[in-house]
Amino acid sequence: MLLLTCATLPFYVLGAGVLHELAERPSGTTTIASLSNMFSAVLGSWATVIFGIGAFFILFSSVISGIGAGGRGFADYLATLGVTPRTNLQVRMRAVRGYVVVIPLLAFILYLTARNPVILVTIGALTSAIMAPLQCGAVLWLQRRHMDARVRPSRPVYWYLVATFVFQLSMAGLVVNYVVL
Repeated sequence: MLLLTCATLPFYVLGAGVLHELAERPSGTTTIASLSNMFSAVLGSWATVIFGIGAFFILFSSVISGIGAGGRGFADYLATLGVTPRTNLQVRMRAVRGYVVVIPLLAFILYLTARNPVILVTIGALTSAIMAPLQCGAVLWLQRRHMDARVRPSRPVYWYLVATFVFQLSMAGLVVNYVVL
């Protein structure tokens, strides 16, 4: 989280500073053009191409890794619920493959129908803000109730996880307050 935050902050500060100075607010179908101004206003028009290439690779790698992890998590979730047998590898692989085909198609259809990238990013951020503390809280609960004491994390790691949970919960509250309320 620290590394991700340190990598994101300069991008945010650059964007806020440049876009505020230009009096631009990314919205609707002009979002990408507005965001590319962060670089083209500082470095020149050639930087728009670099921005586009970088944005593509960052977003593409995020989508690929997220879908891959989601597919595996989905198959594990089905097995945990008893919907699919945990020991049947073929069924689990079909669940993973189904997920990695269906989810991108649904996302593409959503993109075609929504036509507003800012709304889609807002929905994604809101979903992440709500899910992160739920997942972290579930880890804490499962460690406490169901994890063998021999493999439980050390006390510092446990308290780091508790601090992470509290931070995520407070950030989720702020996001919900800002976006929904």
